[in-house]
Amino acid sequence: MKGEALVRILIVLLIAATAIAADNKTVATSKYIPQGYNLVWNDEFDGSTLDRKKWDDRYPGRRGPSVVTKDAVRLDGKGNLLLTTFLQQDAIQVGMIGTQGKFEQRYGYFEARIKFQKLQGHHGAFWLQSPTFGQVADDLAQSGAEVDIVEFFGSGRSDGGLQSNVYWNSQPQMKSAKKILDVAKILRRTGSSGSRGKEICNDFHVFALEWSEKEYKFFIDGLEVFRTSEGISQRSEYIVLSLLCSDWEVSRLDRRKLPDSMTVDYVRVYAKNP
Repeated sequence: MKGEALVRILIVLLIAATAIAADNKTVATSKYIPQGYNLVWNDEFDGSTLDRKKWDDRYPGRRGPSVVTKDAVRLDGKGNLLLTTFLQQDAIQVGMIGTQGKFEQRYGYFEARIKFQKLQGHHGAFWLQSPTFGQVADDLAQSGAEVDIVEFFGSGRSDGGLQSNVYWNSQPQMKSAKKILDVAKILRRTGSSGSRGKEICNDFHVFALEWSEKEYKFFIDGLEVFRTSEGISQRSEYIVLSLLCSDWEVSRLDRRKLPDSMTVDYVRVYAKNP
């Protein structure tokens, strides 16, 4: 009987492993994944409602000149997440979700396919945050870092409006490693500028981070655009997707053109093989 029970357990485990492998094979379609990585978490944003087992609202309520609300977050039923800035009784409404309390990972390859919003005056981002960020100065093992894989500040900017950043707490002030990205050069080198102009928000692009114990490497459509060994978080971090409006930029927001959305096709996370 013990032998039969063991066989049944092994069969169940084999079926589960096969199902997981099949699911990973289905979603791991990006051609940019580095060798030696396996899919461990993903959201393809299928269906009509946000998967609350994977995401939660992040800091709802008043935030600077706007209000973070779950009403600014929805699925379009076509496999996309929409974060939308809109007006409600002249109040600016924005959206932000995160995997805090649901999923964290230390090191790995993090990837999202995004079509950013067009207007200036609010900024979309795909980023990582430590749940203990800022709590212990000069200790990246305890406090981790904020890693802005990509941040976009709207079309028509002379600097292209695209950045990757790392922030970590230090004394006497916060430290950072930043890179303003050359959008025209990136689109030209990836062959994705086409006839739609030299704006990153004109189409979907794949934004990614490879994070190891030694460095961060940032990518757009498979092209490495930034690398730094500064501020390397040594603890697990969660994922954030946001479209926010800050005091310093709100004067640029043309409210007559709202609503304006950031569209996310998927988010996928990979871990390196042992």
